[in-house]
Amino acid sequence: MIAVLTTIAAFSFAGFGDDQGVKGPGDELIRLAKTAVRSAAIQGRPFTIAFGEKDFALLGYEGKGGGHVDLPEGTKLSILRWGEKDWQQAAGQTWLFGANGLCDPIRVRIESGEAVLEMGFNALTGSPTDQTMTGGK
Repeated sequence: MIAVLTTIAAFSFAGFGDDQGVKGPGDELIRLAKTAVRSAAIQGRPFTIAFGEKDFALLGYEGKGGGHVDLPEGTKLSILRWGEKDWQQAAGQTWLFGANGLCDPIRVRIESGEAVLEMGFNALTGSPTDQTMTGGK
């Protein structure tokens, strides 16, 4: 009986790390995008989210919640800019939020193990227009 329960529990949690590897960073990217839109509109100056190999950050922001997010080990980010056909590695790229609060309309892909989260972002609100999760549990 214990062996059966252990096996069921192992299968139930097998994809847990993969999901968290994409959901956590996805939620944080949404938070930073909304913060960037709001801050740019209020302060009347542009903000930028910069993507690194192992992190991303809202540059110039020092408010509540912080502006820096470390990616879990093995998590990869890609972006698809409006009008482009091919996904690009996000590291070394930036996402601009103008002084009027408008941002570049982009899609972001977050991958960790078998889990993949894709999100499109609205240029007016910085909010996700759609989210698609595949793989993982």
